[in-house]
Amino acid sequence: MSKNIKVTICSEVDIEQSNVEEGLYVHSYTVHLENIGLDTVQLLSRKWIINNQYGSVKIVEGEGVVGEKPIIQPGETYVYSSFCVLECNFGSMQGHYIFKNRESQEKFKVDIPRFKLENRWILN
Repeated sequence: MSKNIKVTICSEVDIEQSNVEEGLYVHSYTVHLENIGLDTVQLLSRKWIINNQYGSVKIVEGEGVVGEKPIIQPGETYVYSSFCVLECNFGSMQGHYIFKNRESQEKFKVDIPRFKLENRWILN
């Protein structure tokens, strides 16, 4: 948590959307962004660092998330789901968001903690 934004992420592989024969695995994730501060904030952009089990790294940057630049009031939580495609069963993601305080116009960075992307189907 940083600057009164709590980031919680759940991930799983979507076997139905994956193409196992071609070695393409869709890893979906759901992000909860909770504003535990006293000021209204807006998410402006994000940067993801995506690592796969073979050591390959991909950087994804852009405005907002899933086509939105959400405004989050104090005490509210914004939830969105997205995905990434890996050419393997395992990896990880981390990065940061850039937010703006709507009252002071100050921009600030919120770290996205590293989380695992794993195909639990092959772990059983």
